[in-house]
Amino acid sequence: MDFEFKIFLESLPALLDGALLTLQLTLVSVTIGLTIGVMMGLARVSKNAALKYVAVSYVTVFRGVPLLVTLMFLYYGLPSAGLQLSAYAVGVIALSVTNGAYVTEIGPRRHRIDRYRADARGAFARHVVCEGHAAHRSAASAAPRAAADHQ
Repeated sequence: MDFEFKIFLESLPALLDGALLTLQLTLVSVTIGLTIGVMMGLARVSKNAALKYVAVSYVTVFRGVPLLVTLMFLYYGLPSAGLQLSAYAVGVIALSVTNGAYVTEIGPRRHRIDRYRADARGAFARHVVCEGHAAHRSAASAAPRAAADHQ
């Protein structure tokens, strides 16, 4: 089996069109997925129990279901319910909701990690919680102040 450079050159326009479509699909679905993820992340750390329940359910469903199953459901399942979507729309929706579920977990996990690191270092001095994220002084800046406070 030899490489046919002529066939490759003939196929190059179609390959470039596919690469452009992939780039478009990626940019659109990542943008929508980040938006979904930020909103659900804020809902996840909310004090409102209903919002928290919706966010946890969303993450559980869309992180637990493989992307291929989501694609198959949207492409083949929705037409049987009377809703026909284009292949591009199905791709954007499936990638966006799956990406959003993974992005949703970044904020709350980062918040727990920051608190754990702060507690493990002994930097209990101050935690400023804003929008579900913890900001604290580093151990280097907290240690001299803590030593001065104990004198």
